[in-house]
Amino acid sequence: MKLKTFRDQYIFRPLQTIVIDKPFELDGEEMHLIALTYEDHFYSLWLMTYSPNELDEIEEKVEPWNRTNREMLKGRKIPNIRTIESLEMGETLLEFNSTSTDDIHFNESEAIHKLQYFIEKNVEFHQWDEIDLSKLKLTRHKCSRETPMLNRDLVDEKIKLNFRPYEKEAEVFYKYRVDFNVEKPVKLKYFNPFIEKEEYFYVHKFETYDLEDYISSLEEIKNLRNLSEEQVSPMREMMTHFFNNLKSKDCSLVLMTYEADRGLYFRSTEFLDRKIEMSSSNSTTGFFFKPDEKFGEYGKRLFIATFQEVSNDELNTIEFELHSVSKHYEAACLVI
Repeated sequence: MKLKTFRDQYIFRPLQTIVIDKPFELDGEEMHLIALTYEDHFYSLWLMTYSPNELDEIEEKVEPWNRTNREMLKGRKIPNIRTIESLEMGETLLEFNSTSTDDIHFNESEAIHKLQYFIEKNVEFHQWDEIDLSKLKLTRHKCSRETPMLNRDLVDEKIKLNFRPYEKEAEVFYKYRVDFNVEKPVKLKYFNPFIEKEEYFYVHKFETYDLEDYISSLEEIKNLRNLSEEQVSPMREMMTHFFNNLKSKDCSLVLMTYEADRGLYFRSTEFLDRKIEMSSSNSTTGFFFKPDEKFGEYGKRLFIATFQEVSNDELNTIEFELHSVSKHYEAACLVI
């Protein structure tokens, strides 16, 4: 690293720092409101969060290609956090339109230098003294417009934080095994950690989806939206390559129609157990399918999940897992 890069990117020297230093809890998450800093006519609000499910930092890194997809997914903190829309102190209102979150790694992140700066400003974070640094995250909320420098005495005012709504996720990894030829809806259950009780979904059917199906649907879209051949040709070429690649691996794209209260995050067991493929030619392709009907026979909504690269010799029985469940949180305000 060059000295100029270190000086410009790693040294943290705001023109003004208004220390707030207030820990609090929201949605079961421990947080610490650190300070307001002033740089280039804009204020930033700094927040530290504690992620107890984050894996401890290890000295020896495991190369990605030596791990399975399951190992990469399991134990990771899903990076959905409450973001702050605005802060009110007395008659002062600061609105934030951008947010960035950094992990704290002792040897390699800019965040460690910012943490050092705030500790030198007497923000001690004593409640996390015995917590591994890798479980802490530093979030910066940046103001949406230029603001004159504030009076430091404002920190004595009560502070009102207005939080945006968000989706919070939790990993579950429930395993299921269902015959491909479903004669009637199969009822399956999982434990929802947000409400601490079992919930259910119903598998209605499995089906394969191939290049011929895609070309047919693309022609329908072309006619419906009055698209030109120049517009659809790149999509046709890309998906022809995708399905030819599947065929070369003796695999299929499988669709699962299911009925549930909300959309769920499924992965095939075959995908989770597979070693990570680093080549860009092996990357997954995004698909979005909508069922013909909105609701199923049990009064819940119908959804379609996709399983890519399912081996053709494994099509008799589909093994898949529920990766995570989510909960919606409405906007909130907190006075601290």
